Amino acid sequence: EGSPSPGGDLKVGKHPVPREPLDPRCLHGEDDGPTVFLFTIREVKAWITSLSKRPYEVYAVKKAHRKLGSVHWMLHNDVHLRTSDWYNNPFSSRTWGSVPELWAQYASGFLSGALIPHGEHRPLCLIVRSEDILRNPRVIVEELTRLGLPRNGNPFEVIQDSLPGRGASRSQLLSSSTPNVFDGDDDALKELRRLMGPYHNLFEQLGHTPP
Repeated sequence: EGSPSPGGDLKVGKHPVPREPLDPRCLHGEDDGPTVFLFTIREVKAWITSLSKRPYEVYAVKKAHRKLGSVHWMLHNDVHLRTSDWYNNPFSSRTWGSVPELWAQYASGFLSGALIPHGEHRPLCLIVRSEDILRNPRVIVEELTRLGLPRNGNPFEVIQDSLPGRGASRSQLLSSSTPNVFDGDDDALKELRRLMGPYHNLFEQLGHTPP
């Protein structure tokens, strides 16, 4: 669903940018059981490459052509998430200096627990790297289960194909030949490195190699 309902009538979009705590009603699910926050983060170049093909609700604040396959509009414009009420975005009307800085906001917010509501008991908060889900999905599920993420009784099976049927398969995503939008674009890569310069601690914490 686009807007899960973690507690009562409260709905929160799947991609809220972690800048401040969510409503405390998120601390309990509809069955009054504890809520587990599971965040997934993607390596910055891979994420921007994906957005260059389909930027979804990411727009430049000042009107700019979102040329598919191009990254330059994401590097040189203030950006925002243009979401309707359907998205249930609790922190709308915020802007970032570029798409890489939006990634840094996600990363720092996830790592610091910025979204976690204030309350008597802190909920379980887990972060999973997207590439680890691709490479070692069974190990990830076993570890999440060990850490306390509730599971249903269905046996785990690795999904090999894109669920909507439109994206790349798991084998294609794992291929070392998968191109990214910065290949052969030295100017764009140089600008990405400049923008990510202040955030080396995030790459260290996530175990990602800086661009």
